Amino acid sequence: MKWIKILGNLLTIVALFFVIEKLMSQKINYGTLFRIQNILPCLFVILVQTIIVITNVFPWKTLVSSVSGKKVSYREVIPVFVKSNLMKYIPGNVFQYAGRQELAVNKQLPQLEVAFATLMDILLNVIGAGLISLVFLHEFVGSIFSKYVNVSEISLILAVLLILIGFLIYFFRKKIKRLLQSYQHFFTRTTLFKIAQALVYYLIVLSVSSLMFLLVMQAVLGIHLQMSENIRLFSSYTLSWLVGFVVPGAPAGVGIKEAVMLEIVGRSLSAQTIALGMVVIRILLTIADVLGYLLVIVISYLSKNTRQNESKAMEDKDGKSA
Repeated sequence: MKWIKILGNLLTIVALFFVIEKLMSQKINYGTLFRIQNILPCLFVILVQTIIVITNVFPWKTLVSSVSGKKVSYREVIPVFVKSNLMKYIPGNVFQYAGRQELAVNKQLPQLEVAFATLMDILLNVIGAGLISLVFLHEFVGSIFSKYVNVSEISLILAVLLILIGFLIYFFRKKIKRLLQSYQHFFTRTTLFKIAQALVYYLIVLSVSSLMFLLVMQAVLGIHLQMSENIRLFSSYTLSWLVGFVVPGAPAGVGIKEAVMLEIVGRSLSAQTIALGMVVIRILLTIADVLGYLLVIVISYLSKNTRQNESKAMEDKDGKSA
């Protein structure tokens, strides 16, 4: 399976190329962005986001252990995670998740189990963003739902899906029973508690990320709003991420995230201001992704050399004792 690792390294190089291309293509004056008065808030945002990049491995690591029933260490998972995280800059939005399968090769885990853990990780992230959006923007979400969603059609589709799922469960009941018995460790209280912890983690991280966006708008762009509008801006950033993740695309040349935010806070901020704020935070997040990757790779390399030197020293000591 060496070819998988080689492919992963090649994709990482490609991802770094796209990172550079992304930073160079942003229509912004970097000299203006990193003026003296902006350096401190920008560095703070980069630092916080770098920490998030490195700690984001915890939910996935927990889920992999829970699904597989095998313990995986942070030291084994983090290099794979930060490498795959960089791959999100490769067009297609699939490489960042496919890259995680390298862990299955390294730890000799079933590919399906690692993929299922990744799917659950994505689902918890989406649920977390959805909960934040519903709490702070329930009126807006409700109005959009009533405006664009036909309840009778959705009810009919759900009813058909439930009937279909029921038939499939009945038809494959023996295989499903065997599968559930094989993964009964996944349905323990301990595992369910870990899944709940992962969801709480994403609620906190998504909230912190939105706060970093607010900091950019206030400290870097000098935008000051009332508390109610700040709350809407805070939650609109989370909702824009959710919509951009679930519905990729760009209507009429406008980014989907910017379009969502403009719909929510358009009365308080202009489209140009929103777009500029999104560009700035995107640049800082990109820098944080690269910095997080480099830190993990360097620390992993140094730790590996330290362990090898200690092991060699022990062997030499044993040899002399003999």
